[in-house]
Amino acid sequence: MTAADGTGRATFEVQNDRLSPNLGCGAQYRAPDGVLGPRPCSLVIVPRGFHNPYNGDDVDATEKAVHGSPFTPALWKHRIVVPLDFAPVEGGCSLDKAERRTAGTEAVAEAVTSWQPVLCAGNGPIFGYSAISDFEAATQVTSPLEGAPGLVYSGDPVVSSNPPVVHAPVTLASTVVAINIDYNIINPLDVSGQPPPEEIQRLHGLALTDLKLTPRLLAKLLTQSYPRDGIPGENPDQTAGNPNSIRYDPEFLTLNPVFKDWPRSETATLAGLMVAVGSSTAAREVWQWILSDPEAKAWIQGKKPDENGMWVNPAYKDLFASAPETFPKADPDCYKERRFVPIQGVDVDFLLCALDQWPYMGSMSEAALQTLRAQTKGKGVPLLPSFPRPRTSRSAAASPTSRESLLGLGSSCRSLIPRRRPSTGFSPLSSASPSGTRPARFSRRMTAGPLPGKG
Repeated sequence: MTAADGTGRATFEVQNDRLSPNLGCGAQYRAPDGVLGPRPCSLVIVPRGFHNPYNGDDVDATEKAVHGSPFTPALWKHRIVVPLDFAPVEGGCSLDKAERRTAGTEAVAEAVTSWQPVLCAGNGPIFGYSAISDFEAATQVTSPLEGAPGLVYSGDPVVSSNPPVVHAPVTLASTVVAINIDYNIINPLDVSGQPPPEEIQRLHGLALTDLKLTPRLLAKLLTQSYPRDGIPGENPDQTAGNPNSIRYDPEFLTLNPVFKDWPRSETATLAGLMVAVGSSTAAREVWQWILSDPEAKAWIQGKKPDENGMWVNPAYKDLFASAPETFPKADPDCYKERRFVPIQGVDVDFLLCALDQWPYMGSMSEAALQTLRAQTKGKGVPLLPSFPRPRTSRSAAASPTSRESLLGLGSSCRSLIPRRRPSTGFSPLSSASPSGTRPARFSRRMTAGPLPGKG
């Protein structure tokens, strides 16, 4: 995105040969001069601008910018090529050697992945790793069963006297709120009163790098208490009177006043929060942080609204007597479409529920990656194109709702053991921890508990 002052910034995903074999970035290849090395790749930028590439005329105001394939000759000839050098993609460990099993929390996944090729290099030992919940890790490391892992990674200490367990710190990890939001400042020509200050207008198109959240604001996102974070128009009594999205919440606007200068349209908004499925100490730490704030606790338990009359989604208010170990999605709302299905010859009801529109991510890493990609993997409405009835027809229009501004809960990990920098599958994600009445990073020492004589 280009800012009003002509500068710009974009966060993009980089995939090496492991993640995109068809490109082969970082894979071994022989250069034209005969030297073996990692294959380089390039980032190609194709400017589009606001002028017709063939005749120079200004683009229609309703089009906003030049559209079409970047490979159109008139556009492609203006390309900017940025060479990218890649570190060699590490070879995999041998498959014919015995594996030493390890398992545990996802928070150490990237660290362990970076250690594995180094440990097995030069005929070294092979250490496997399976991502499981912290609680399952504690069960497995004390299991007497053959094949149980002798070393696990857990956010909680493993309490066991038989067999005895040894703990050692290996990483520092925290839970963060990752954001992918571009400044969307209202056009001064569309303002009937005072336009935004010049310094605010210059932000348009840049990436937002700072976002302030309180425990209660995070609770509002996690409980689908904004109508837009549920199924629009279904059972409005559940969140009647609440702001349509966090972007219109007075509490949020007080902490982030730049959003007051966004367009007035409800489509120019912030989408909900993507979270990972399953239980974890990370989820429990988030809820403990929220429940440690008296105002957030009273609000999320449905005891009182916030200062502006916003109530928690009733489907959630009875879930927080203590801190959950998961991120529940309890909103029962569903949208229903009745469509004629020719193969059955009858009308069939198709449902779109809140979980379909805002599905779980498989892990916190996936939540971070999908935030970077601005893709929720959710379904939109209408659900399906209309099939023609016998001797009649219906209009067909089906496209999931586009979401350009996303938030996701991810993890940040730092190893306490020196390690070689890994060839990452995607660029570092611009993220901001929520700040406000309390710090928003939740740190917990990770521990490893090996069984004597195993692993």
